[in-house]
Amino acid sequence: QGSCTGTLIAPDVVLTAGHCEGATMTDVIANTTDYQGTGGVRSTIKSITAYPNWETSYDVSVIVLNTPITGVTPRKIGTACTFTEGFADNTMVHLVGFGLTDTAGMGNNTKLNEAMAPVTDADCTGPGGCVASIKPGGEFIAGGGGKDSCFGDSGGPVYLDTPRGPVVVGAVSRGLDGSATPCGGGGIYVRTDKIVDWIETTTGRTVEKDLC
Repeated sequence: QGSCTGTLIAPDVVLTAGHCEGATMTDVIANTTDYQGTGGVRSTIKSITAYPNWETSYDVSVIVLNTPITGVTPRKIGTACTFTEGFADNTMVHLVGFGLTDTAGMGNNTKLNEAMAPVTDADCTGPGGCVASIKPGGEFIAGGGGKDSCFGDSGGPVYLDTPRGPVVVGAVSRGLDGSATPCGGGGIYVRTDKIVDWIETTTGRTVEKDLC
C-alpha cells in the first residue's frame, strides 16, 4: 500500500517513520540505488512498531526483519554526544532517500537521491509545526530553497559527517507548515539521540551507535 525510506541500524532492524507503520509494507530492499531495478538484498518484514502516540511524539517506527541483511554494514545512529559535539544551526547535513524530486510532490521515483542542506533550527523551537510535547530538542528543521525531502523519503536518514564517519542524526518526518509548495521548503526530522533507548528496548537488539 505504500513505500518509505529507512536506515539499517542492526542486521535485522530498520529505522523508519512512525506514519509508515500504516503502509502495510512487506519487504525491505537494502543496498540498491533503484528499488525497481536488479540487485539489492531483500528481507521480509516480521514486525513494524511505531513509537507510542507518534502523532504527538516522535514520528518513528522500527522494523524487525525475518532474516538479517547480509553484506551491508548497519549505520551508526547519533547519541547525545553526537549532538553536543558537532550539531547546530547552519551545520550541513546529507538528506538521503527514495522520495519524489518534484516540489509539487508529483510523479514517480524509484531511485536514491541525496542533497546537502543546512540545519536551520537544531532544537525545533521555532514555528513550522514542531511537536510541542517533545520540544526543545526532540526534532530539528533542515533544508529549504529547493533542497528538501519529499513524499517517499519518509523515515529516511539524515547523515552528519563526523571524525568517525557519517552518522545518522535524523529520520525524515514531514514538511514545514506553511510552505508554498509540498516539497522544497524545508523539513522536520526526528533526532536520533532521543529514541536510542526506545529502539533497543522495543526490538531487543543492540543497534549501532555513535560513541564519540
